Amino acid sequence: MSFANNCETCGEIATKSCSRCKEVFYCSVKCQKKDWKAHKICCSVKTFSDEGGALPPTPPSDEKKDESALPPPPPPPPPNMDQLKEAVEAMNSSGFVAPKPLTPMQLSSLYKTNVNARLLRDKVDDIIELVNEGNELLYSSPGSASAKLKMASSTASKILSQIDKFKPKRGEPVTPEQQLTMSLFIDVSGALSQALTSLGTIKEMTGSPREAILLYQGALPQCEVMNDTQGAFTCRVGIGNCHKALGEYERAIQILKLECETARLGSDEIGMAICCNSLSKCYTSLPFSPSTSDFNLNAALEYALQDVEICGKEQEEFPAQLGSALVQVGACHRMMFDFGKARECYELGIGKLKEGEDFSAELMAVLEYAECCLCDVGDFEKGYELGVRALRIAERLKVRGIRITWWKL
Repeated sequence: MSFANNCETCGEIATKSCSRCKEVFYCSVKCQKKDWKAHKICCSVKTFSDEGGALPPTPPSDEKKDESALPPPPPPPPPNMDQLKEAVEAMNSSGFVAPKPLTPMQLSSLYKTNVNARLLRDKVDDIIELVNEGNELLYSSPGSASAKLKMASSTASKILSQIDKFKPKRGEPVTPEQQLTMSLFIDVSGALSQALTSLGTIKEMTGSPREAILLYQGALPQCEVMNDTQGAFTCRVGIGNCHKALGEYERAIQILKLECETARLGSDEIGMAICCNSLSKCYTSLPFSPSTSDFNLNAALEYALQDVEICGKEQEEFPAQLGSALVQVGACHRMMFDFGKARECYELGIGKLKEGEDFSAELMAVLEYAECCLCDVGDFEKGYELGVRALRIAERLKVRGIRITWWKL
């Protein structure tokens, strides 16, 4: 991003800013057009956090308009209800989980107020325009998440053409056709939020936290409007974890504490366990300070023990979650120089991770335990044994670079 009053392209004193985001400056239209190809992606993604904002206008083209050009063909007629139902059925068969349908009373209220419907529609419009534009952020992820997003967006476009015909007035009864159309729209909106959340998770796991935050922010408003509490929780915790990955620990702790308290008030123990695990990792990642390190380590251990307590109740169903919690307790004890307890927790945690077949987490835990044995305790025999185990897991998962990591230890 350019500095204030400096052109993004040439560095000269700027005379104007981007009319959409107001964050990038230029000295002339020529420089703005030159930078547009690179800037439009960031400028477009910004619509995720705007309330119904439109995409940035395309800069003026140097090409002269052909006055003799034929008028554009008329738009295709809107699809009928049978076509809409077929489109939604095809979308759902692609792996989407349709959200819980609204009751007739909820649908009626949605039409009478038009508040939620308008907000939802604005958000869907934003995403459809982004998908149609072929935004690189949405198409640079592996797997089928991008394809699902494109399918859901196409289906939403068809349904929006039907919704445009309905202009219900306050107190007006909802017709069966209106009710069916809104039900289909709720389905496709849920699919859009699922696809965006999936893309956000992929970006988070593949080391692109900033892109993941933007995708989570795109899904979050739709989850909230549709009362999808689980989807909204996933997005907010994902945003917190991304801030942690970026080293913005205070912001991450603030978000995760709020989600942990919300989960506690809602008696969502699994949600609490997820937040406690992330909070513990945040506190152990904070920079060392003589005045706060003891407090941070105690807080990390407290959250990790809460995680173990919750996961222990569900260990038969979720052994991997308990294993992850135990490994984090071991990491806390290791930072407190209590290596005996640390090794005990590592042993138990790695066993549970293996039982739950979470081999990626098992690999990282084994490497961490090996480092503890070699660097902290001096137990070279155990460290060597763990190193061989890590290499075998890495070969099974086809993970590269583990041999280099092992030799560094």
